[in-house]
Amino acid sequence: YKRQDQALPQWPPPIWRDGSLQVYENNQVLPLAFVAPAVVLEPDDAAALGLLQTQEPTQVAVVHEPPDGLAPTGGIYRVGQVTKRTPNLIEVEAEGPGWLVLGEVWSPGWQADVDGTPTRLLRTDVTFCGLALPTGSHTVTLKYAPTGWIWGRWISLGTVIGMLDATCLALRRRRRGGGHG
Repeated sequence: YKRQDQALPQWPPPIWRDGSLQVYENNQVLPLAFVAPAVVLEPDDAAALGLLQTQEPTQVAVVHEPPDGLAPTGGIYRVGQVTKRTPNLIEVEAEGPGWLVLGEVWSPGWQADVDGTPTRLLRTDVTFCGLALPTGSHTVTLKYAPTGWIWGRWISLGTVIGMLDATCLALRRRRRGGGHG
């Protein structure tokens, strides 16, 4: 949206107008999953943001801790295909080599595997998820299962079992007590 008296010199022509209201299309939006051919290590968030302003995000991914082993090199920018997406699961088909960047907010609860093999997921481009992708076509699966949620599930299950035991015990005592009086 822009008012008529405001100039947006870097924007393309509007795709729709109605009086003073104009709608523009952002043709430079990044896909939800893509493979960047290079990766740069920058642990400081401010410096990483500075790098992101000067580097093309489709060409260089910025990670905040060193990847396990060497990051794959020699690839080209490729778009990944999201084949399944739910609140706790993302499945992507992508071709490497390179660094797979997923437009999902990074959290320690995300776990990843590449072709069924557990793979380390790193915070990428300050806020997103990313991982090293070897040469070839791959199926990448991200599952969200934070430790607190898993512990909470077991504690809740234990509480329910304890409540059922206590209820059964109380019912047995009630029956025995009612028959004697």
